[in-house]
Amino acid sequence: MAPPVQFDEIWAVDWSGARGAYDGVAVARAWPGRDRVEIVAPGRGRRWTRTAVVERLALEIGAGNRLLAGFDFAFSLPAEVMPACGLGPDATIRDVWDRVEAVCEDDTDFYAGRFVEAAPEGLFWRLGACPPGWSAALRAVDRRAPGTVGVRPETVLKLIGAKQVGRAALAGMRALAALTRSLGPKLALWPGPVRGGQSVVVEIFPTLFRRQALGGLAKIRDAETLGRALAAFGARAGALGSAPLSDDATDALVSAAGLRQYCDRSDAFAMPRDPLAFQEGWILGVPP
Repeated sequence: MAPPVQFDEIWAVDWSGARGAYDGVAVARAWPGRDRVEIVAPGRGRRWTRTAVVERLALEIGAGNRLLAGFDFAFSLPAEVMPACGLGPDATIRDVWDRVEAVCEDDTDFYAGRFVEAAPEGLFWRLGACPPGWSAALRAVDRRAPGTVGVRPETVLKLIGAKQVGRAALAGMRALAALTRSLGPKLALWPGPVRGGQSVVVEIFPTLFRRQALGGLAKIRDAETLGRALAAFGARAGALGSAPLSDDATDALVSAAGLRQYCDRSDAFAMPRDPLAFQEGWILGVPP
């Protein structure tokens, strides 16, 4: 059995697809062999931007640090809607990224609103009542998760309501495309081959880590609950300060702790058996 892939640090990024000035991006990190996890402060300003996250990760990895970076967004679209988005039946994850980037390249900070605007009418549920005939298409991993790990990811095609994830996913695809262009073979995309010495980006679902830690799906909003969740992964938080804990920060911290424990497994980056994973992406921790 192959030994676990070695990393210098594990990062978890809680993401946002919002436009303009926004909160909602949080970054946490952990270290192999250490129980401490901590929030990573933005290098400038009081909040992270998507651009700043990409720049920081590119700087860290470019300097030779081997990172496992988990991002909280869907890495691709459901295969069944790809033809409607101008993609062929054999489109890969990177093909999807290239298509989103081609449509949105004039939008700053990896915002991806133009892709939604350019999509066929009714593909995305954007406003008001559900569009007639709207398909709540899910990826294969989204369909598999409820029965295997007890969590239920949303469709990326729903852009309305508190739980919508589509705008974050589309912005994330642009960000990952930029990161992989910048780093080339230093960075591996999972699902896909992972070689020793590479940094790796993976799709995560923080609700999965919260459920594993605490047995429920509720958000974590206080230090005591956060401490219990981290302890379930053999971790503890660094200094949290006196500011109220946001959902984004606690999700990032618990995800970093869960990733640190998970990547010790020799099969952590086993290839999913479902071929759709290489078109649609796969959530780390959902049985492949």
